[in-house]
Amino acid sequence: MLVIVSLMLVIVSLTMVTVSLTMVTVSLMLLIVSLTMVTVSLMLVIVSLMLVIVSLTMVTVSLMLVIVSLRMANVSLTMVTVSLTMVTVSLRMVIVSLRMVIVSFLMVIVSFTMVTDVKQVSLCFLTFVTAVTSVISENDAKLKADNLNLKTQNQDLKRQRNTIQDMETNWTELNISRAQWSIDTYCIHNAEGKCEACRKGWSLNQKSCYVTINPNPPGGKTWTEAREYCRERNADFPVVLTEDGKNIIDKYSYGDVGDWIGLRVEDGKWKWIDGTELNQTSWNGPPVDGHCAVSTQGEGWSSVSCDLRKQWICVQDALSV
Repeated sequence: MLVIVSLMLVIVSLTMVTVSLTMVTVSLMLLIVSLTMVTVSLMLVIVSLMLVIVSLTMVTVSLMLVIVSLRMANVSLTMVTVSLTMVTVSLRMVIVSLRMVIVSFLMVIVSFTMVTDVKQVSLCFLTFVTAVTSVISENDAKLKADNLNLKTQNQDLKRQRNTIQDMETNWTELNISRAQWSIDTYCIHNAEGKCEACRKGWSLNQKSCYVTINPNPPGGKTWTEAREYCRERNADFPVVLTEDGKNIIDKYSYGDVGDWIGLRVEDGKWKWIDGTELNQTSWNGPPVDGHCAVSTQGEGWSSVSCDLRKQWICVQDALSV
């Protein structure tokens, strides 16, 4: 009996050993499976890192490819999540794979951080490129505007140069014409064949030539008309600043009609035609708008309406001979 019992115990022991061996085998297989899953997860992490590297390269090449790389990064993150799930399952089967899973997880975090940094860098780079492009566009527009202004100024300068050249030509022709006119007026018509200081009919007094225009009625002119007559002959009304000058004007005033001189009322004041004001208030009456001064021989000056028709005196510089 004891032998039988011993045999049975041996059989039971062998059976238990067999069961134990079977369990060990199963445990080893589970360990192999977990290791395989960890390997797969690591491969996926490597793939994700390669995708991140590709995305970084594409960011450098073109900003448009950044979007594609980010999408690929999202896919890689999804794959990493799956790998993490598998690692979590493997952790329950084998403790040894825990460190490797933690390493893979840290690598995923690093890859995610790198992707985030790349995104920020790309955004900064995009902002920089946009700013530079804006500055270049503004400078280009400014240069174009400056170029257009320079062209316009150049055209204006050319027109001004042409105008000046025309003026110089006209001035030269005018000087020649005036020189010829001076010769005709002051020299040719002189009986003695010499040039005179004043043209025929004009009187020399000091360095000026005077003439009194005394037309028969109704040949008188208004102050404005009479001055235009003088100016057409390169002369003007006399301007008197001294007592001697006033006496000269009195000398050339004939009759009792009165002769226009270069004095009229402007802005409530007596002013000469050269813009100076009459300082000798005793020479004429108070200023009245629309009035001009006439000189009457032996009677002095008086204030009358500029629209009256009077005689007038013209004066011009004498010719140096």
